[in-house]
Amino acid sequence: MDKDIEKSLKIIQAIIRRSISSKRTIRSKSSSKRTISSKSSSKRTRSSKSSSTMSSKNVFLSETIDNDNSNFKNANKISKFLKSKLIVDKYSLDNRVLFLNYIINKLKDIKEDDCLEKKQFTNSNGYTIRNIINLEKLISKDNFNGKIYKTSIINTFGVFPIATKVMKTTKDNLFEISLMDKITEEIIQKKLSKHFLIIYKSSICRKSDISEKSSLISVNEIANGDLDSLLNNPDIISNNNLLYNILFQTFISIGTFHNLLSLIHNDCHGGNFLWHYNNEKGYYHYIFNEQSIYLKACKYNIMIYDFGIVEKINNDNSLKIIKDYCEIIPTFLNVNYDSDDIDYSPNMDFSLEMNNILTLLMSKFKTYKEDKSNIRIELFNFLIENVFKKNAENIFKTKLTKSMKIINKTPYHINI
Repeated sequence: MDKDIEKSLKIIQAIIRRSISSKRTIRSKSSSKRTISSKSSSKRTRSSKSSSTMSSKNVFLSETIDNDNSNFKNANKISKFLKSKLIVDKYSLDNRVLFLNYIINKLKDIKEDDCLEKKQFTNSNGYTIRNIINLEKLISKDNFNGKIYKTSIINTFGVFPIATKVMKTTKDNLFEISLMDKITEEIIQKKLSKHFLIIYKSSICRKSDISEKSSLISVNEIANGDLDSLLNNPDIISNNNLLYNILFQTFISIGTFHNLLSLIHNDCHGGNFLWHYNNEKGYYHYIFNEQSIYLKACKYNIMIYDFGIVEKINNDNSLKIIKDYCEIIPTFLNVNYDSDDIDYSPNMDFSLEMNNILTLLMSKFKTYKEDKSNIRIELFNFLIENVFKKNAENIFKTKLTKSMKIINKTPYHINI
């Protein structure tokens, strides 16, 4: 297994070195440096990712919900809190948890074995569960992963759009839902981390006359998009400070997954990291290994997602912890290998640093081959010392100063 992991890391390193070499070649042929153009954004597609595959797998707010719908227009019908703070800062962890508890109360009459019933809506055929959860419109279909419906919950204010996933009752699907339940209850509700998506409810229908493909449902929070789409934005890919902030959040998401859940993700590509918009200002306080660290807030909150092939960490597979961190690095290079267009790749300094980070991680791989004890803690501490501190003193701090506004009263925990 160790040899297979090492081979995967060498492939990742080859991809990064190829991208840097390609960029140097292209720039040497250019008479002048190109500048990022918003005009070219409509023409550029990324060959290394399949947008159709991603959209069938993950449904995002921009694809499904119009913020000008009646739910948002009726804000004046709800409490002062919902009219102000929840709308302005709705994606803060505090408000996400408030809305979660609000929805849990609304769904208290839904049973664990409730089934879908067909229901006709104004412009579409859909389903309902007890006329409480209404699956109003099919918004994504994937024969393997199931179907996703735009969802409303009766007598609720829809500040947070909701989607319901309908799928087969398989071992993998049941495990993923149980893991999301655990994350929601033990991490999000306790405000230990903001780097995960919420599941509101799930049920398993066991009636013989219900299609097997529609027997398992999960009612979920919707993200604004994934990391692939985020890094295909010229304003982001050209901003090194923002790129490092997003990178650090991504590493924190992975480290939290490893340390709080004792799991390896095994599929750390850009489509499996989601984001919400963020309006909070100041610094987030994290606890790692009983020490405080602080990361400056930015416009985006990154969340790790899709737990279909995770593994429990053990001595035999623990080197995959390093692979999880390495796998996501090429996403930040955002290279289109089928085109000479380099407008959407980061600048050379950032690209070279991505190669340096991977080289550092590969050196740790060789070290840990001899001693695999406590990799989770040691490796994240290594990232703090050699990546976080090195690259972004203005957004990452290890000491609190009087000028720093701390956003979260309850520190987030990367490990316990």
